[in-house]
Amino acid sequence: NILKERNIKFSLAIYPWPQNLFNTRNNSFYRDEWKNFCMLRCEYFFDFFKEFEKKLKNDTFENIYKKYYFWGDIHFNESGNKLIGEKLIKVLKN
Repeated sequence: NILKERNIKFSLAIYPWPQNLFNTRNNSFYRDEWKNFCMLRCEYFFDFFKEFEKKLKNDTFENIYKKYYFWGDIHFNESGNKLIGEKLIKVLKN
């Protein structure tokens, strides 16, 4: 309601934690919940699970984790931030 009342644009991005890539069993529930939340509220909805799932088709979980995350952590390293940043810029630039 506050967003509507104050004419504030809202966007949401969701990202996988390493555990989401290792065990994808509940990912669709999580993703669907946020997508449904965003339908009438968000200007943009970014689902970065898709990007990482594409990468998992051609590589192992461990290699993807080492390439895009800080080892032993849930946060993206420089390569992970670059991947996310490039996708955000591509959409928002248009």
